[in-house]
Amino acid sequence: MYLKKSSLLLISALVCAVSVIFAVVVLFVTSNAANPNFTPPPFDGNAVTGTPVLDSDSGYGEADATAYKVGVCGKIATDNNNAFIYLNNLPENNVWIKARIFDTNGEIIGESGLIKQGEYLPYVTLSRVPEDNKLTVKVMAYEPDTYHSAGAVTLDAVIKEDQQ
Repeated sequence: MYLKKSSLLLISALVCAVSVIFAVVVLFVTSNAANPNFTPPPFDGNAVTGTPVLDSDSGYGEADATAYKVGVCGKIATDNNNAFIYLNNLPENNVWIKARIFDTNGEIIGESGLIKQGEYLPYVTLSRVPEDNKLTVKVMAYEPDTYHSAGAVTLDAVIKEDQQ
């Protein structure tokens, strides 16, 4: 009887140990595995080195996203389907940024490539200009080289009426 209990206890301990080892291995493998569905975004070929110089009518301002600051227009001029957002990745940042532009229904209607610190992007091409002239600009930040997220900030903007 004692042998049966100690054998059962030994088997149970072995099963627990194997389970713990298996869980640790699975956690290690999945936490270190690269996301096969992630494709790093390309850098935007229209990026310009420097800081944009704009008039006060552009509604240009800087948003503090804690880990970084970004400059962007709140009153966006358009020409054809180009939205002049003047997305600015300030030189003191330690991130690369990109923007997605949404209409009021949450549909993506424009997207930039990455821009480095000390660069700005004059415009993003839209698939269409929304009839209500309202946009949401979502700026996403990535750690250089690793592409780990450094957070995002969402800003509301409008298309200048005199541009339509």
